[in-house]
Amino acid sequence: MKYQASWIAIALLSIQQSALANTELCDETAPLLESGFYYEIDDVARISEQQRTMLRAFARSINGQWRGEESVAICKGRDPSAVAYDYSIDADISTSVRGVVRLAAEKAPLDRSITKTQTLWLTPETEPTGDRQRWHTLEFIDNNTLIYSHKYRARNAGRVALMPRKRTARLVHEVNKLSYRNNMLSIDRKLYVNGLIVEQSGINLRKVSS
Repeated sequence: MKYQASWIAIALLSIQQSALANTELCDETAPLLESGFYYEIDDVARISEQQRTMLRAFARSINGQWRGEESVAICKGRDPSAVAYDYSIDADISTSVRGVVRLAAEKAPLDRSITKTQTLWLTPETEPTGDRQRWHTLEFIDNNTLIYSHKYRARNAGRVALMPRKRTARLVHEVNKLSYRNNMLSIDRKLYVNGLIVEQSGINLRKVSS
């Protein structure tokens, strides 16, 4: 398989900092964007049995109710610069029938304006319906820390003017680092579209109940 899991070390270095608003953030490109195969996502990774066992154990440990904070930086504008947002979060973390860890959160801005909801899918499937899954890489740093990266194509809402029946598509690439210790969970997340960063967030949660 041409995609090497070792490239995650690059992603690990790139998601260590919290989501601070600065112009340099919006200049960031996705790991391996300059490689010849970044946009090729036909090779689909499979989870090894060892990873599957570790992922199930990790999912069991973080299932439950959580509360905490999130700092988000979103790149906006024609010449993008990062705009910062801070939220308090109440979250429910559960596992789907296919083994995907799901975080459903209610997010309240610190200025107490309109609360928003968000759902994040934080890990790959451990119970796939077939042998193939969407392109991803998964690495456990230790039993309580993992990095999950996945890419997929999503259709844009608009249509090409000269071909009204043809929709354009974008490549979405998400990198999540999850670390769980002593009933505390941190999630560092980066989101790229067509190889350019559009959002970075740092989530810090404490467990309220299982």
